[in-house]
Amino acid sequence: MMAKYTIAYIDTLGYSRALIENPKGAMGLLTDHLAIKEIRDSDEILHPHASYESSLKEFVELTYVNSFVAYFPYNDSVFICSRSPIAFIKQLSNFFFECLLYRGSDLQFSKEAEGDIRDVKVTTFESVSGCLKKSKDYERWYPPLFRGGIGFVEAEEDDLPRNGSFDLRSMRGDLRNSIEEIVTLEPKRCGPRIKCATKFAVELGGESLPYIDSSYDSPNEYELYWPMAACKRHKKIEHALLNEYGSLVRIALNLWNNFHDIDIKVHYDHFIRLLIESAKRIYPKSLKEIEACFLQAAKYLRIDINLSEFGL
Repeated sequence: MMAKYTIAYIDTLGYSRALIENPKGAMGLLTDHLAIKEIRDSDEILHPHASYESSLKEFVELTYVNSFVAYFPYNDSVFICSRSPIAFIKQLSNFFFECLLYRGSDLQFSKEAEGDIRDVKVTTFESVSGCLKKSKDYERWYPPLFRGGIGFVEAEEDDLPRNGSFDLRSMRGDLRNSIEEIVTLEPKRCGPRIKCATKFAVELGGESLPYIDSSYDSPNEYELYWPMAACKRHKKIEHALLNEYGSLVRIALNLWNNFHDIDIKVHYDHFIRLLIESAKRIYPKSLKEIEACFLQAAKYLRIDINLSEFGL
């Protein structure tokens, strides 16, 4: 029986460059999101969503990944399938946020780094002649950011693989074409943004707001404002700006300030813009508070920035 699936194609930003710079660090870009998913899968097994009292269920639904019915890496990308589009866009947004914080949390506090701000001091232990030897070294932790596309496909349940291998060439022609259309939604040279097929956005309609809305630089297109997940964890704006959303702001500003190669900086330009546009959509009457969040973070990190260039 044919059914409608939501499919997200997610590509890892900067993987090719990272592989040349630091192969070990680049591998983290391919494995970190798998680690996050395994943690959330375990949460669902140990503490099922239905076991929580009603006051916590909305938060739990946001942080779990139980809407992901299939998850398959493909080179430096990943395809994710779902049968519950509204829950999926919320959980996918939070998933991006958690992946970034997993490796990027130290970037909130790096000021005037002498080397690469992505180099993190780590402590390791090894057994030498029956004794533990402690050593310290630096590892390159690339903050995972993603871009890609989301849309609907019609498929039989057996047409789509479960977790594991994913081979477009072996798929039925019309299904392969539908998935390839989602892949082509991936934006080029414009930051960690997830474009949505027009049919997908229109069919979901108001149910998908404020997560899915018209693109800030292309009003006839739609995208997922995934940083909204950092705001949705709190009912009050001041709590969101002080905590999770504020963490994203500090990470974005630090990346933007430390990388001046135009091929890299353009992604962080759009990351900052995406953060601002996400907050503006959920807090349209609180622009001064959003601006204050950015200015406070910039002051702490000793960064000069003109927010009017980013739509604020």
